[in-house]
Amino acid sequence: MSRPDFTIGKLHRTNGGALPTSHIQNVRKKLMGGGFVLLPSDTCYSLSALAMDEGSRRAVNAILERKDEPISLAFSSYSAVETLIQTDGTTAVLLEGFTPGPITVVCKAKEDVSEEFLRKAIASSDRTIGVRIPDSWIERDVAACTQFPLMSVAVRDQETGEAIQDFERACELVGSRMERLGQWGWGAIEGDGFYASHSTVVRVGGSFRVSLIRRGDIPFEEILALANRSAASRPAMEGSE
Repeated sequence: MSRPDFTIGKLHRTNGGALPTSHIQNVRKKLMGGGFVLLPSDTCYSLSALAMDEGSRRAVNAILERKDEPISLAFSSYSAVETLIQTDGTTAVLLEGFTPGPITVVCKAKEDVSEEFLRKAIASSDRTIGVRIPDSWIERDVAACTQFPLMSVAVRDQETGEAIQDFERACELVGSRMERLGQWGWGAIEGDGFYASHSTVVRVGGSFRVSLIRRGDIPFEEILALANRSAASRPAMEGSE
């Protein structure tokens, strides 16, 4: 079984739960070298890599035995998200209202984001990007440590579909699959708590403005209510200017 080149345990973190600078440098070096990092996301362990080209996307999908579906991106902050997506009023209010937290918002990419990046790096066929600002401090630290977008995909048991929340089991699954595929070069970061189930996934745009893709920890009814309140107040606000 492939073993991680480095392991960052719970005791290696700062008093506030963040990654010390020396460990961030190790993570950055691994990612910039085309490697992978197993990290604690909001709801389970995820395998992360830089969203730079088609090869990185295909490698993550192969390691996780995942279908070639669009891959969402994790960001460290709202300002980082704005570099890639069109932040209309609905998108902005959902990101501001529910992040950091377990929600993925699928929305339109900016016009200057290349078609090659969208199609090859994240497999988007309709110029949308799924964006997350996770509640996981570790994942935000990792997302902020390079200038490139970070793909981060849940590690799951292929027989049951279960998202893996146990560190040793996540390492075993990733390590065994990397060995079979001849992949190498990864690090692992231990987490210490997760949300109960999945992140909620919604799409912004189209005739319904906000539509549900997958239910998760944040009830869709709460998301829709906030979006509707925001939409209702917008004309009044515009008329008062």
